[in-house]
Amino acid sequence: MSHHYPQRRLLGTYEKNSFVALAGAMPSAVYAHAFGATYTLPLPLWLYLYACVAALVASFAVAIVIGQDGRWLGVLFEWQPGNRAPGNQRIARSGPDWLRAAWVAALLVCAASGVVGSQVASANVSMTLFWILFVPGFQYLCAGFGDLYAVINPWRTTAQILRIPQVSHRTTRHADSRGYYVAFAFLYGLICIELFGTGSPRELGIALLAYTLINLLGAFALGSRVWFASFEAFAVLFNIVGSLSVLRPSKRELKIINPIMVPRAHGGVLRAPPTGLMLCILFLLSSTAFDGFRDTRVFVDIYWVHIYRLLTPWVGPDITRSFPLLQSGYHVLQYIALLLSPLPFALVLWLACLCGKAMLRTNISSAVLSHAFSPALIPVAVGYNVAHYFTLVVSQGPDIVRLLSDPLGSGWNLFGTAYHHPSAWMLSADVVWHIQVAAILAGHVVGILFAHRIALQLFGTGKTAAFSQFPTLVVMLLYTTFGLWLLSAPFAGGGMAVVR
Repeated sequence: MSHHYPQRRLLGTYEKNSFVALAGAMPSAVYAHAFGATYTLPLPLWLYLYACVAALVASFAVAIVIGQDGRWLGVLFEWQPGNRAPGNQRIARSGPDWLRAAWVAALLVCAASGVVGSQVASANVSMTLFWILFVPGFQYLCAGFGDLYAVINPWRTTAQILRIPQVSHRTTRHADSRGYYVAFAFLYGLICIELFGTGSPRELGIALLAYTLINLLGAFALGSRVWFASFEAFAVLFNIVGSLSVLRPSKRELKIINPIMVPRAHGGVLRAPPTGLMLCILFLLSSTAFDGFRDTRVFVDIYWVHIYRLLTPWVGPDITRSFPLLQSGYHVLQYIALLLSPLPFALVLWLACLCGKAMLRTNISSAVLSHAFSPALIPVAVGYNVAHYFTLVVSQGPDIVRLLSDPLGSGWNLFGTAYHHPSAWMLSADVVWHIQVAAILAGHVVGILFAHRIALQLFGTGKTAAFSQFPTLVVMLLYTTFGLWLLSAPFAGGGMAVVR
């Protein structure tokens, strides 16, 4: 596993600004791109695809048979007329003072060590603490136990310490769904730093300080309640992931600001995510998919073969002379592709809802149906995330024991563990591959269950809800096929140009 932290990979990462000349042909065997080295799958890919298709169809049948009343899954999306309006719900929750203080201290350590500590990534605690334990690791905790971040948000705690008021007299009193677009912009910036940044601790430290300042200014301008409900990126991220709450069903709730109210079949309404929150959900899925897709020969071919062929009359046939310009263009392409990455997933979801609307002849528009069914993509996104990043957490996460004693990489030994090097939990390639397949399959199975429960609320029980879910099943099959292909696709580098 490479220690180039911001570019999170399962095993193996190319150095930035490297160039591998065009040579060689597409390998005839299927290789798992996540391992960096050649790895032949234990069984042909088509067998895994057939098995996943069978499992998804079986789970769809089980959901129809045992999920007639819709109460067995227990995910809270609806709002009944007698309840408090979503905008009036108490947004801020507080954990124990010592726990919130510990998270503020961790934030300060991350920022300070990144700015003034060693610039060797593996020797600076900020890189492991943020890129390994917080960004992916804490997501997995929230997926299991609910939105834990709402209790310990260090930026909200800092605002409380500075006595920034909960409500500003200059703006709306409760919440603003436009904040989701700001959160999306922050999430996009986070992934850009992760994938395209320099990988230095100082870059991370400066980014954390800047993000802290933006949060404090935003909370002062809009009020802490409004800002940390929908504007703060990590609050939105962990709210989305925490709505799974696999191990704590009572915490299985997606908090939605200014939802789209969709009438339910038997009265009441279902609270559908507004466009901004739906965009964040899609980006959670698409950014992980893009992270894997950009390393495949298919993506690299798009630029270095097809687009380069079109650019040849302007840049000339000598690729070595035009490489700096081509490299800049490749970077721009990746930024644009990441920004637009939610669109293909949104298009597939909309087409499925369009087919469902045509089949049922419902008065609900396909756009509104897309909003209503978008939470069903959350378990799919988490499954993709686990499949792509879990080995990074288990292999590099234990380094935190050593780094806490020497957070700046200055030769300290504060807790006597600076020279403790825990043995990495190395799994065989076969085990990793099957865990990845299981994660992707489990995410899609749970996604089918989520979608079926939403359909039961919108269309009632029985055949109508089941009939409406056939397009959704097709969507899950397409996502599963794409996810498995992404994991098995060969890395660009065994014969293609690679630029970082």
